[in-house]
Amino acid sequence: MRRIVHPILEDIPAIKKLFGRVELDMQYNGFDDSAINLFASKNLEELIASKSLYIEKDGAKVLGLLETTHFYKDELLGEEAKQSAGFALLDEFGYKGENVLAFPCFFIDPMWMGKGLAKEFFQGVLAQYRETSFLLQVDSNNLRAIAFFKKVGFFDLGAGKLKNPESRFLVKPYVPQGLCRNAFW
Repeated sequence: MRRIVHPILEDIPAIKKLFGRVELDMQYNGFDDSAINLFASKNLEELIASKSLYIEKDGAKVLGLLETTHFYKDELLGEEAKQSAGFALLDEFGYKGENVLAFPCFFIDPMWMGKGLAKEFFQGVLAQYRETSFLLQVDSNNLRAIAFFKKVGFFDLGAGKLKNPESRFLVKPYVPQGLCRNAFW
């Protein structure tokens, strides 16, 4: 039975197996994604303790992993934040003061790609957050990821105001119930 949960320390070996399968798949396909290198350098115990990871499990096997980073409106609206290049990106998609959730890493077992698991998993995690906009950065070469995120409702800002040609920024802005958000579409 598949389920979405926060991992526990006992899930670390299964997470490492998933990571190894994803890494091999990317190498086989000749693709180098900086998210792989970034995730490999992280301390899994700390991520588990912070509750910033979600995994999709089938029994003891981990089929997918999603890392989240929360930015609360108080942090994003402070004067220091408004000076940052990141705030320029938020402003570009019509930021209205809501919380923002970013996704540093999202991996699916290559054996499950194309079977709807990624969409189901991703939407299951997003459904837990109300009054939140979603932001992610994808390597420009990762066309498979860009196509996936567009399919689940994200809009491609390209390099955005951060002018990073190696990355694309995709957003899914919060739209209050029953209202039309005057953003970029």
